[in-house]
Amino acid sequence: MRTRLYVAAVIAGLALLVITVIVVANYGRHDPSPPSLRDDPNLAIPGSIIFLDEKQCILRAVASGAGIEEVYCLSRNDYPSEIYFVDDTTILFTRYDSRGPVLFELNTQTRAIRDLGAQPTSPKPVETGLVSPSGEEVFAEYDGRIVILKDGTRTTITEFDTRDYGGPSPVTWSPDGQWILLRYWARTHPELWIISRDGATQGTLTTDASGSAASWYIEGVGTYPPIPESYQR
Repeated sequence: MRTRLYVAAVIAGLALLVITVIVVANYGRHDPSPPSLRDDPNLAIPGSIIFLDEKQCILRAVASGAGIEEVYCLSRNDYPSEIYFVDDTTILFTRYDSRGPVLFELNTQTRAIRDLGAQPTSPKPVETGLVSPSGEEVFAEYDGRIVILKDGTRTTITEFDTRDYGGPSPVTWSPDGQWILLRYWARTHPELWIISRDGATQGTLTTDASGSAASWYIEGVGTYPPIPESYQR
């Protein structure tokens, strides 16, 4: 009798061990990221996006995923809070110093940086979502849902199975208001995801992002977020 109980206990223990290994393995492999756009570009996604990587370098990516290039590497102490795509040769970025938020102009051809001075601040209410060019707002819920608020109605356009890591957060809209750039903290690195306005099309633009500064440019449409009104060439 004791032998049978011992054997049963051993079998139960082994079964529990196997289940634990399977659960841990599946947990470790869980990846909520959309398919890589670099591996399979989506030419329906228009324009170019600039963002910072983990080395504080400004990268310019074709939004479809068809290409990416390093534009300029900032000092490790710069920590830009905002970045703006003016045109193919001009980028603006904001960083804080003793004057507060200061705007800088970067010429990507000459590598010259011009200090444009301190900028007025306009704090955004905590409950305000990321506003699109047409005025609707996008929110990211902690459970992975992406919600759009339009005319007083909240609509969930997609949901990511991010489990206990928290959902992605909106970074910017495309200038035409048809696409949304999201930032997601993976285990070891931040990623940038692109989703369509209706949530039907999704892709991972990069797995090497840093911060939440990014800007989207579409030729003939413009740039978003808008360039600061105080900026003059």
